[in-house]
Amino acid sequence: MQITSIVLINNAALLLILSVIYQLTNYISKKYPRLKQVVNGLLIALTCIAIMSVPFVLSQGVVFDTRSILISVTALLFGPISTIITIAAAIVFRILRGGAGALPGVAVIISSAIIGTVWRLWIHPKATRLRWLNVYVMSLLVHVAMIACMNLLPYPDSVSVIREITLPVLVIYPVISVLLYLLLTQQQAFLRLRDQLKQSEERFRLLFDKAPLGYQSLDIDGNIIDVNEQWLDASGFSRDEIIGKWFGDFLHPAYKEEFLEKFSQLQKTGQIHSEFKMLHKSGKFLFIAVDGNIVYEPNGDYKQTLCILKDISRQKKAEKDLQLSERKYRQLFETMAQGVVYQAADGSILSANPAAERILGLTLEQMMGKTSLDPGWRTIREDGSELSGSDHPSMIALRTGKPCGPVILGVYQPMLNEHVWVSVNAIPIYDNGETAPSMVYTTFQDITKERKANQQYQLLFNEMVDAFALHEIICDDQGTPINYKFLAVNPAFEKMTGLKAEDIIGKTVLEILPETESYWIETYGKVALTGETISFKNYAAATGKYFRVMAYQPAPMQFACTFSDDTTRIRAEQALKESEKKYSSYIENAPYAVFVVDEKGQYVEANSAASIITGYSREQLLKMTIRDITAVESMNEAMRCFTSMLDTGSISTELKYIHKDGSIRWWTLDAVKISENRFLGFSIDITSKKQAEEELKYQSRHDYLTGLYNRRFYETELKRLDTESQLPLSVMTGDINGLKLINDAFGHAEGDRLIIESAKIIEGCCRPGYIVARIGGDEFGIIMPKTDSDTALEVLLNIQTALNNYNSENGNKMYQHSVSLGFATKEKMEEQISSILKTAEEYMYQRKLLEANSVHSAIVASIKAAMFEKSHETEEHAERLVALSQMIGMALNLPQIELDKLELLATLHDIGKVGIRDYILTKPGKLSESEWAEMKRHPEIGYRIAMTSPELVPVAEGILCHQEWWNGSGYPRGLCGESIPLLSRIIAVVDAYDAMTNDRPYRKG
Repeated sequence: MQITSIVLINNAALLLILSVIYQLTNYISKKYPRLKQVVNGLLIALTCIAIMSVPFVLSQGVVFDTRSILISVTALLFGPISTIITIAAAIVFRILRGGAGALPGVAVIISSAIIGTVWRLWIHPKATRLRWLNVYVMSLLVHVAMIACMNLLPYPDSVSVIREITLPVLVIYPVISVLLYLLLTQQQAFLRLRDQLKQSEERFRLLFDKAPLGYQSLDIDGNIIDVNEQWLDASGFSRDEIIGKWFGDFLHPAYKEEFLEKFSQLQKTGQIHSEFKMLHKSGKFLFIAVDGNIVYEPNGDYKQTLCILKDISRQKKAEKDLQLSERKYRQLFETMAQGVVYQAADGSILSANPAAERILGLTLEQMMGKTSLDPGWRTIREDGSELSGSDHPSMIALRTGKPCGPVILGVYQPMLNEHVWVSVNAIPIYDNGETAPSMVYTTFQDITKERKANQQYQLLFNEMVDAFALHEIICDDQGTPINYKFLAVNPAFEKMTGLKAEDIIGKTVLEILPETESYWIETYGKVALTGETISFKNYAAATGKYFRVMAYQPAPMQFACTFSDDTTRIRAEQALKESEKKYSSYIENAPYAVFVVDEKGQYVEANSAASIITGYSREQLLKMTIRDITAVESMNEAMRCFTSMLDTGSISTELKYIHKDGSIRWWTLDAVKISENRFLGFSIDITSKKQAEEELKYQSRHDYLTGLYNRRFYETELKRLDTESQLPLSVMTGDINGLKLINDAFGHAEGDRLIIESAKIIEGCCRPGYIVARIGGDEFGIIMPKTDSDTALEVLLNIQTALNNYNSENGNKMYQHSVSLGFATKEKMEEQISSILKTAEEYMYQRKLLEANSVHSAIVASIKAAMFEKSHETEEHAERLVALSQMIGMALNLPQIELDKLELLATLHDIGKVGIRDYILTKPGKLSESEWAEMKRHPEIGYRIAMTSPELVPVAEGILCHQEWWNGSGYPRGLCGESIPLLSRIIAVVDAYDAMTNDRPYRKG
């Protein structure tokens, strides 16, 4: 045993290689943690093979080494990837080595890895004190498991081996495991401390280099881990408000995407430098510059991002203000209405704004280098005389060094081929320290329109119809008006008064009309002194005319008077009053409602007919507005028409109104504007007419018997709903079974009752938005927009259930309510709606064959009777096939239309036997070759019979193929596998099953 212990200790010395491996792989970048684990695994695997290559040989094929220590400690400290690589290499090596100990050796490798991994994941992390003792227990457990694995050796070798190694293994191996663990963990702690120290140095160096600035650290998702006081001071937030929050939440929304992009680049490059707009707690935003680096954990995992934040708001604001100022002055220069020209000291033009180009009719390129001395300007004075270039304000300013202007002059405009008039100002500009101007800043404003307007005003003044006089008030020392002077009068005033302008201009009224009363001087004086406008009427008995006089203050201490001949208006008002008296009786006795409303819709007048029509008294109407009497459903139209009337002066419409009894009625409304803010309206009650129109409209769209929509409306709606937005679009067709028989047997009244009751049942099963119509005598159509085939089938089954429930609840013994239904669904716009309708009808007729009350089912019944008579098949056999095939079809989740086909096929699959001779069908013994050949014709005969009847065409192919076999040995076409129609395969199976479990005519018992 002493020798055993020595050999095992020597073998254990190789474990020190783990320390070297750990040291070497630490140089692998922390960005590649998995690469590091793989390299660790490969190196440890080589170490394991080296240990296993110098084992202690106990007997032939039975060897021992310290691989269990190596593998368990690797699983504990290096992780699953390194462990898997190591145990894989160890297992392969041990198996290749062979011997009786191969199996126990592999078991030791696996058990050591499992225990080490369990310890790493669940037990070791919980131990905070005496972790070496925790590792000792792990190793003890590993090596107890190792000794237990020795039982896999043949007996009695297992007993002798356990006796030989137990003591040294349980004494030495746990101690070596603990020593190896302590060596590696101390080395790990040293390396981690070294990395932390390095990162700490980098962090503090960064803080030192950038201080005093904001500092923050972010996790891998960009959430804030920590910040310094400078960060908090700059943002205004408290530490509790920001820790754990995503940094992007504190940025302007426009910068969040940029932060995500920059942060993603940071994780690749390890560094970040960018500028963002950051939210201050007060709601304001500040610009920040961000510089940062990534810090990694000792194992290479991402730890945090350290960032320095610098407030650059002032810098950004200064840049923005400068740009704004430049843009503002540039925009002002380019957009101002005044022309601006910069001229050099010699008068040559250096620059001009767009307004100058527009006013002068020249481009900047055409003006550049020109001076005011250029004869092309053709400058003239206000009196039309020529203005020399040296007398131009800009040249004067350059010559004298003083501002010059405003000067009004005319300049030739080549684009207009005429002179434009401008008011020019010129200001000299000096450079620092210079005594002579270096340039001149010339501005000019286009006053051409003002000059023309002044000329037009003078023309208007002279040509105006109303008399006009401008006066200046004269006051005494106390400011009391005592006289007024004539300043200007127009020709109309001269004509009206007989006074000539040259005789009165500059003279006072008392000089011209000494008998003027002081009352008029005081009245006009009040206007001139206070600005209060007055107007009054005056009648001149000598001429028999009325005048309207208005006096106002055009300027301080002045008043102007206009005199208008008002004779025509006053006489028209008198005539209107007489007319109003005459026509008011006509309106009051009119048979239709007449009313007047103001601009707010308030009734201000109404005649007696308005009260009769509405039910409200005149007093009640005059307290109401248009909104009060208009029905809700016509309110929008009423307001639209009222607004239109305010704009255009007239309207004509039809609206619903509320009668006093609460009923909603219709009336016409025609209204016109009769004066400012007054509108005259006329209304006639048309409720009876509207009701008749609605009834006619209803009858044109509905079936008279059932109240459902009629065929014309159904077809119109089908075209309207045949759009992509309504897909999937399902249509259903229904046909009442046995209606003709009921009409013939019980009369048309009973048949109509059947139609009405069936229509109510069908309509009651349909969803809102479906179009349910009677499209023929006994036919119904249903349009189901936005309805898939599953939902359409559900509606069909609901109708069938409702019909059956109605039959059972009402107990009508004479007849049953039976409707054959079929549907189809349009899934794509490429499908034609006519094809969908045809499919629905075919489905309906197929179902008719299966429904007892249908005339079409009589075809099936007669065929079945002939088939049973001919082939001696029993009806029970057909019913069993139907039941069995339906069970299989439902198990295969076949759609309802396929289940219906399957039922029909199960009933008629042997229809072709009607063409086979009786003795062959009933022959008890084996058929001859010729007889068998004739028998094999019955699928083809059945196929031809089915193809002659449109109702049976859907199952014709199934009848033809129901004798085909999966292996291809069937008939008549020898099909095999899935080339045989599915329904035919189902019938073949259930027919064979029924033949095996029940008697046939050719085989009894």
